[in-house]
Amino acid sequence: MENNKSILLCLEKLDIGGVETYVYNQAVALKRKGYNVIILSKKGILCKKLESQDIKCINFDFENKIYYDKNKINELLEIIKQYNVNEVHINQLSGINIIFPACIVAKVPYIVYLHMTPTIIENQNLNPYDYFEEQFITYKENLKLLFKYAYKIIAVTSIIKDYTIDRYQILDKKKCIVLPNSINFEEYANKKNVTEIKRLAIISRVTFEKVQSIINGINLYKCLKEKSNQKVFLTIVGDGNELNNIKNYVKENDIKDVTFLGGISNVNEIIEKHDIIIGLERCILEAIAMKRLAIISGYNNTKGLVKNENIAKEIEENFCGRQLEDINIDKIAKEILNMNIEKINEIVEKNYNIIRNKLDINNNIYTTNLDEYEYDINISDFMLEMININHKIGKKEESSSNIIEKNWNEHLEYKKWMKEKESILKKECDDLREQIAEINKTIKKENKGVKDYLRKIIKK
Repeated sequence: MENNKSILLCLEKLDIGGVETYVYNQAVALKRKGYNVIILSKKGILCKKLESQDIKCINFDFENKIYYDKNKINELLEIIKQYNVNEVHINQLSGINIIFPACIVAKVPYIVYLHMTPTIIENQNLNPYDYFEEQFITYKENLKLLFKYAYKIIAVTSIIKDYTIDRYQILDKKKCIVLPNSINFEEYANKKNVTEIKRLAIISRVTFEKVQSIINGINLYKCLKEKSNQKVFLTIVGDGNELNNIKNYVKENDIKDVTFLGGISNVNEIIEKHDIIIGLERCILEAIAMKRLAIISGYNNTKGLVKNENIAKEIEENFCGRQLEDINIDKIAKEILNMNIEKINEIVEKNYNIIRNKLDINNNIYTTNLDEYEYDINISDFMLEMININHKIGKKEESSSNIIEKNWNEHLEYKKWMKEKESILKKECDDLREQIAEINKTIKKENKGVKDYLRKIIKK
């Protein structure tokens, strides 16, 4: 089906991760419906897969700043104009100070996606709203504006929808809807059934908030390995700034037969080669779509297998395990080892049939279907003025901050130079003392020789 509409999908980077793979699935589904799809982000490992399907990927750095960066906004306005963009989908909060002002000036509707889970929101250290508001002083008000002028706000769970409405006092509640995290089943078609429990995989972004869940998965693998009568293997898929810490944990605990793959784009192929997938959120959905046993590793404690009796709850909460009880890894290992192939097939088939009916992305994507769109009267002109004023003030503050930072760095460099100079002078003084000591030793020795010689002469 041909469609003249162009849709711009925005996110931080096209790398491995739940949001990234959702955007990949979203882009492919929109393309198949006939839309012209453009993705704006830093380029990553998913670019080649997207470009091979005639989906344009534009390299763009959504640098977070406290002000409206006029240069970046103008750059985005040119892209909107060049590709005749009809609507914009904002998949992450990074760079909203660039995206939503540009949309308002260009008079293009935008849709905001809230991919976070209830477990993330409830944790003060992980809550993205808290993070952005603390790091960038203008974000609290800008988030209010973002939601106020959004054409639609789409959350993956009703808890996130209600929380956002309440936190940012969104008056038009009807524009806030829930679309569960969904998948392209053609992309994750299963070709090989599970015949034994031998290969496990942990799939996750290896960042601070996911460390404990990865360690939970590793501990479960170790427990299963110790109890199993056959050799069991673990593959850890994913990349991030905590990867070395995870590798050290495996080494320090002497856990054998573990392979690290790093970040990859062919997650479906990796899932197909394994019998059990351990992780959180989207990777659980992908595992179920490929008819694999899926274990939710939990943000704090392990939650166990996804089965017929708990899958409905987990769909509601994006497979984060929030409503599930903590389960001891020893109990999970015993449950897995006591399963025969018939029981495994029963679990994976039931899980698959449930998500096949509810989580097909072809049925769960949203577009505005608007030919024209107008914001509130005069808001576009007002936003243009705001960008100009805010940019000038922000640049001035940024310049002042840069000068302060430059002076401070020069001060630190001077302190470092003084410390190095002091160290050099100390060494030179120590060397001189040693030389003087050696000279004094020589003089003392020579004086002793002279005295001995004089005594001999006097005796004669």
